[in-house]
Amino acid sequence: MVPLVAPLITPLVAPLVAVTVVVSAVSAVSAATLSKGKGKNKISESLHPLHRSLQNITTMLDPNYWEACCPFLNVKRDDTVDSTSPLPSNQPALSSNPNTSPCNINEANKTAELHSRGFFHIPSTSLNFPQHLIHNLAKGVVQLRNLGHAASAISSYDEHWTLQNHLTPLITRITNLPPSGDCYSFYVDAACPSGFVGAHRDKPMATIDSFRDPPNNNAPKYVTVWVAVTPATPSSSCLYFVPKNHDEGYYSSGDALDVVLPDPLSWQNIFAAPCSPGDLLCFSHRVVHWASRAKDGAEPRVALSFAMSDPEFETANFVQTPYPPLKLRVGLTAAQAIMYNSQVPMHKHELALNNRIFMASKGLFHSDYAQRISQESQYLKYKAKNAGVAKKIDMNRN
Repeated sequence: MVPLVAPLITPLVAPLVAVTVVVSAVSAVSAATLSKGKGKNKISESLHPLHRSLQNITTMLDPNYWEACCPFLNVKRDDTVDSTSPLPSNQPALSSNPNTSPCNINEANKTAELHSRGFFHIPSTSLNFPQHLIHNLAKGVVQLRNLGHAASAISSYDEHWTLQNHLTPLITRITNLPPSGDCYSFYVDAACPSGFVGAHRDKPMATIDSFRDPPNNNAPKYVTVWVAVTPATPSSSCLYFVPKNHDEGYYSSGDALDVVLPDPLSWQNIFAAPCSPGDLLCFSHRVVHWASRAKDGAEPRVALSFAMSDPEFETANFVQTPYPPLKLRVGLTAAQAIMYNSQVPMHKHELALNNRIFMASKGLFHSDYAQRISQESQYLKYKAKNAGVAKKIDMNRN
């Protein structure tokens, strides 16, 4: 496989001829982009013109900007308008049928695994992904990271939604859950460990009500679908689980991490889940899991995830369509950065830009989700000014 960590070179040069990049005086500038030269807030001259720190709301909502960032990906499809125009001739058409059904999978066995162990694995060979989809998504995340974006910015592109559309019918049949609109992407290497490396439950405060009745085998009302787009190994960072049947805190209220590994022998229950590119892991909101740290020299580990949820447990973030408008996609990335700031902290300038981006698209989201993001953003602003008090509040929240 061609290394994905190559610096930005010629692929981004040609699009700049046709794309006007707006550099605004009010653009948010992250701490990493501040020059050590004279003058306050002097911007480093070494930054690429497409770097996120040089953008504002206008450019972030412009499809031309995103196409310039990753010319090998698409930002053309939008189910809210007429999107029948053909794709550019230099980009292959991708399967976009949301009813596409992966083959060679015993779905009943996967349902049983989810109920008995809390997770299951499906290899890429059984998922029949469109050609080049996985490689282009991995390349896109690395390119976006080089331009200062979070890995989750990959959801601005059609290919992210193509992958989700391809998998959703299968996961719905296995779990009996619809997509929730909650998605997040990961980039991990030795210099940039994931903020989620610690052992955790995705819904640490969930109660027994987050499961269905015993006739349904206490099926979870929320699962996470995690897809590796580069190799996920113990060296590059893979996921580890404590299976449900070895976890006394699985159905307990609250975090209940203290009972997961109570003695040295219980550590034998840890299950490593290495994945090849295109492999899928699906796990419930209560199964304990974590990611290992990447070793020096390992290729970056890139993964995409999205959630499925019973509306009674968690209302969908927005009205689900196979290809939502770009304004919603960019707003969702900003919202997820705000929501997960405690795991992946942002500089105050990044927070301010993400808040403005989300507010510009707020009306496209369910009112409950919009209110939750707005409240979290306000709290993060308060936290920045009142660190001592906020620390005590965080302890109570956790």
